[in-house]
Amino acid sequence: MIRKIIVGGLSYQFLSTFLNIILLAFGTTIISLILVLNHAYNQKVIKDLKNIDLVIGAKGSSLQLVLSSVYHIDQPTGNIPMDEVNQLKKNKQIKSITPLAFGDNYLGYKILGTDESYLKKYDAEFTKGQMFKNNFEVVIGADIAKYKKIKVGDTFYGTHGNINIGEKHNDHPYKVVGILKKSETVLDYLIICNINTVWLTHHPEQISANDSSVKVDELTSLLVELKSPAALINLPRTINTETPLQAAVPALEINKLSHLTGLGTTLLEGIAWSIIFLSALSIFITVYRRVQDRKYEMAVLRLMGATRYDLMRIILFETWLTTTIGYLAGMGVSRLGVWILQNKIIDQTTLTIAYKFTPTEKFLFPILIFISTASVIIPMVYAFRLNISKILADD
Repeated sequence: MIRKIIVGGLSYQFLSTFLNIILLAFGTTIISLILVLNHAYNQKVIKDLKNIDLVIGAKGSSLQLVLSSVYHIDQPTGNIPMDEVNQLKKNKQIKSITPLAFGDNYLGYKILGTDESYLKKYDAEFTKGQMFKNNFEVVIGADIAKYKKIKVGDTFYGTHGNINIGEKHNDHPYKVVGILKKSETVLDYLIICNINTVWLTHHPEQISANDSSVKVDELTSLLVELKSPAALINLPRTINTETPLQAAVPALEINKLSHLTGLGTTLLEGIAWSIIFLSALSIFITVYRRVQDRKYEMAVLRLMGATRYDLMRIILFETWLTTTIGYLAGMGVSRLGVWILQNKIIDQTTLTIAYKFTPTEKFLFPILIFISTASVIIPMVYAFRLNISKILADD
């Protein structure tokens, strides 16, 4: 019987109930998407910065240098001469240097020249094939292989620049010798080869069977791991003031970027929570009016044996059901949004968005239940204090 009363209560003033569900769903969708994207961004920042204390490259924007060399989502600031690189290798404060050289792409994915130390930074594993050994051999990131149907043994030609509309290099094809295992790092969206390959692509006159004859004069940038925290304070200043190179601390640059983007995120969160509280106000008005309009029905229920607390439970269950429907609708739209975003940006960024609940997102439903419950306290008190005799006498 109580179930029928609850369903009937929700059907009463159906448009108001539907509006409450829409508001809850809309607010839930925005908050959920923000939490999912923030979690994916933070996870990416942590994973892709693994064992990278400094990024060294040509002078220019330090943020641009970090974005291009660590996350591969911007243009490089230029090239650096090998003489300067060799001098840095002698620095006793440096633990390891990973060279990077790039300038081409295939289907919009960057072709990166480096050595085995780059893959070791991210604990790379192979699902098929092996590490490149010769010039023009490449290993392919997991997502590129998946979405572009690339397999070991395939060959292709690269295109100059970072977008797939530049001049195609037809002098020598790349050969796929390995497919990397999914790592949810920048590796998933890279095509990786040795340094010589990148150099020879732009200097085909040097192509020969003898790798030792290849003279690489420039690199794009260096990923540096330092021996001590103290070096992180002294070395960047020394490089920036005493050499033609630029040293950027990626952790600091990403913190600056996060601060700037965080302002927009905070604004969106504020709007979403405002919608939630507006929904709570709407629920309060709807339920209060519903109690007033149905007070005769409640008085009859009391005569049939229902207690004051039964009336309060009916109101509470109606509110919880409305909140649950709004929450589930919002989460459904949120996951649809994640799917759209993941498929829309898959070729443009290395950000992987997961469908599973984030740690913070798990608290969203209890918070919504608390807010909606608080919004109907006054209507529940009104129902509790109904004067049955007066109501029946008046009617």
